[in-house]
Amino acid sequence: MTITNGQNADAGDFITASAGAGSAGKVAKLDAAGKHDASFKKIFGCKVYQNSSSSTGSGSYSIQNFQLEEFDTDSMHENVSHPDRITFNTAGYYLVGATIGLGTSVTGGLRIVLNSSTTIGGGSTTNNGGAVTTHATGSLVRHFAANDYITVGCSTNGASSSSGDERTNFWAILLQAD
Repeated sequence: MTITNGQNADAGDFITASAGAGSAGKVAKLDAAGKHDASFKKIFGCKVYQNSSSSTGSGSYSIQNFQLEEFDTDSMHENVSHPDRITFNTAGYYLVGATIGLGTSVTGGLRIVLNSSTTIGGGSTTNNGGAVTTHATGSLVRHFAANDYITVGCSTNGASSSSGDERTNFWAILLQAD
């Protein structure tokens, strides 16, 4: 049950409070003893991005590495041995996606791959005539089991590389846990 200011709360309830009209609300959850549950996270998931460019592959898909984390609330991204992966530690339905920032005059595509074997999503971009930087973007909602992982591969119409900054990002947000 969600409770607002002034109502009685029980264990397991979510509490919202604000300082008045127009103010941002705060969310908390009560533990079994009716006290604040410090383990409750408002967002379950992660968003990672690059701080250096990576080859995008010419005619074949190159797996992208992601060096920086905007957030990671469930230890889903491991930057040393698998900087290319998001690993699902909590089974459930997730909204996942990626954007690969590419140069101008580039046509490219991306694939989201499950457990290094099955393409589950993707997106593409076309050459815009050199006017602005292009982006390949893809997203989907899907169920993932614990220990499943996803990677992002990118291919372009010629030798190219990703943007190497926040424009090249990869994310997973838990919608509903099993």
